[in-house]
Amino acid sequence: MSPINNLIENNSLYHLSETQAQTAHSQLEISNEDALRCLMYTDKTIKLTGPRLAGSKASHKAANLLHSEMEKFGDNNFLEEFSVNPDSFLSFMPVMATSYLISSLFLLFGGYWVYLGVTGYIFGAIYALLQFVFYEKTFDPWYRSLKGYNTGTTIEPASDVRQQIIISGHHDSAFIFNFLEHHQKFYSIRIAGGLVIFAIALIFAIYWAIFHTITGYSPPIANIIRFLIIGGSLGLIQLYFFKNRKGSPGAGDNLIASVMAMKIGQKFAAAKKLQCNPLIHTRLIVLSNDAEECGLRGAAAYVEKHRNELTSMPTYVLNVDSIYDLKDLQILVSDINGTVKLSKSMAKEVQTISNQLGYSPKLFSMPFGAGGTDAAEFAKIGVEAITILGLPTEYVRENLVYHTSEDTVDKIEPAVVKAILEIQMEYILKKDVETTA
Repeated sequence: MSPINNLIENNSLYHLSETQAQTAHSQLEISNEDALRCLMYTDKTIKLTGPRLAGSKASHKAANLLHSEMEKFGDNNFLEEFSVNPDSFLSFMPVMATSYLISSLFLLFGGYWVYLGVTGYIFGAIYALLQFVFYEKTFDPWYRSLKGYNTGTTIEPASDVRQQIIISGHHDSAFIFNFLEHHQKFYSIRIAGGLVIFAIALIFAIYWAIFHTITGYSPPIANIIRFLIIGGSLGLIQLYFFKNRKGSPGAGDNLIASVMAMKIGQKFAAAKKLQCNPLIHTRLIVLSNDAEECGLRGAAAYVEKHRNELTSMPTYVLNVDSIYDLKDLQILVSDINGTVKLSKSMAKEVQTISNQLGYSPKLFSMPFGAGGTDAAEFAKIGVEAITILGLPTEYVRENLVYHTSEDTVDKIEPAVVKAILEIQMEYILKKDVETTA
């Protein structure tokens, strides 16, 4: 029995009468049609906008389309502008490649040039560490500034607000990754190989500099180091070609998640309109962020603007990202390359609800190098947050469509859309029951 049916049977659906509870149930139940409508709306939006790179007119149009739809059912609608430097995030790859090539040239010269080589390697390493490993904004001002737009709405409860739940996705799409578009089974190897080569070169350069400082001479293995560094340049040169200038359609990553959040909001709004608001003390926030694909900048802007509201009461963020297949359903418990901890207690709670509904997502920690999701920006300020994924996460993968030109609606399994809608719905209802217990 689903949690909704259980609540009705016990006549405890938020202190509604039996008739109201049945009416609420009819509005809140998730159907196959709901999943299909989400897919249809996603497809329609992509046809109207095309790829939606952060800061582009297409991404702005998508935000406005979602905002217009939310205005039809939401209580407090918003469209918030922020500044974003979309070219900065993936710039660490060409910067690393350039710093490697220039620094390696200094090592070939030897002598005091080695110190410049070490400096160049260290700069490249720090740049990559800050921009990609930790998603910092240190070098963002070096790049052009564009406008991004977060959009959303709220569904207010029947009584005083004691907690809030945010269901979120992002509407911008990624650059096509050439490494995934072609020969993607080598994707992880190519990325890891470049990073390892860079790290080894840095270690060799530091060793060379220390040896030269102490003895005044180059180390005995100087020629071997030169040979290895020249050979390793091939692993770094490829980073210049990591991404395409074109954007992905971004259906599963991640417009579908924004549309699904909107569908949940529509259902609660419909119940409220019939005077049987099932939410007593929980404010529901439907949120679609921009600029997730360039370092979570949209979510960061939202958190910065609403920090006091987010921390003034219990807040739970149920983020959804990269949805394709039901068999790959997972719940993130760490984020941003494993450097940010998400809420394990919330993840287990969502996992339990999923199990009750007949689904079996596993808990998953974001591995180093795999990137991050919007949930991390909320977790950074102490807000309980998780992300639900629906894609394979093995080290070597094939037939992936995210970040490629194949990320279209037909690649999304309707069953995974319905499953996540059910999980979101049950989680929201369960959390609100807890406020009235």
